[in-house]
Amino acid sequence: MSKIAKLTKCEIIKMYSRGAVIGFICAAIVVLAMYSLYLKEYEPQFFNSSKMGNWRNYIEQEANYTISLLNDQSIGMTENVRIQYINESKVYDYLLRHNIPPIAEDTAASMVLKANNLFIYIIVCIIMISCFFITSEYSNKTLGRLVMSGASRWKILTSKYLAILFFAIVFMLIFAVFTVLCSWIVFGFDDFSTHYVYFDGVKVVERNVMVQMMLNFLYNTVSLVSISSLAVFVAVLTKSNLIGMSLCFAVSVFGSLFSSVFAGTDWLKYTLFANTDFSRFLNNEVAFDNYTPAMSLGVLGIHTIIFVVGAYTVFCKQDVVI
Repeated sequence: MSKIAKLTKCEIIKMYSRGAVIGFICAAIVVLAMYSLYLKEYEPQFFNSSKMGNWRNYIEQEANYTISLLNDQSIGMTENVRIQYINESKVYDYLLRHNIPPIAEDTAASMVLKANNLFIYIIVCIIMISCFFITSEYSNKTLGRLVMSGASRWKILTSKYLAILFFAIVFMLIFAVFTVLCSWIVFGFDDFSTHYVYFDGVKVVERNVMVQMMLNFLYNTVSLVSISSLAVFVAVLTKSNLIGMSLCFAVSVFGSLFSSVFAGTDWLKYTLFANTDFSRFLNNEVAFDNYTPAMSLGVLGIHTIIFVVGAYTVFCKQDVVI
């Protein structure tokens, strides 16, 4: 086993032995449970299980209403809104022609799809836990022992970086599993045989609900490399638990608010937090015109290189207390 592999294994064991990591995982489960209860008790439900017996009439009414909006010249809707209504009418037509009922909003199937809205929480957790994992080495003065062991600094940082990426993936898997469990507990058991139908920008797509949920999580793991790189860079730069985690939390929260405030501006697509939700390409919810997955990957790649180069440069040159 190579030196980096041994160091990475030790870092993974060390990470999961920290109480804070287990605490964040438990907190994620609590957030999922609270979100499930919110969806059941408070979120408006336009189509629930009570209407399932007459779902065709409901879809026909929605389809007719959409067509009437498209034909009403007095509304003066924008081209983007018009395209959105056209796409919705295609989905309604597909549901009726293939006899596929829509997903009731008071079911576990609806919950596992809406759980994708909590990805920002996953980002905050991963950044803060990763930052805590590295800064605690400085505050506990254990980093000096690693340096004294003879391992080169780039190998030490690489092992920590790989351990953080491993944690990010495991955290996503745990989140996905408990999403299903919470949906069953709150909404009742569901075999998830329901099909999710949407327009992907080119054609109408029909997909099993569980497959759609897994694809949402899979697509979002793409941005975890950039997110983890940001955490490593901030941790190495600050060397302080309090400062590092506070800065990471501020960057996560205000980064998302920043993206919301300036939504629609063309330059926003070149920022990190405008590209973290990669599942938007899967669900045809891209906020920018003519913006492709390759372009988003390019932006994420540039940010990752900047964070990684910055982290290695600082880490390999800074003083470490032995």
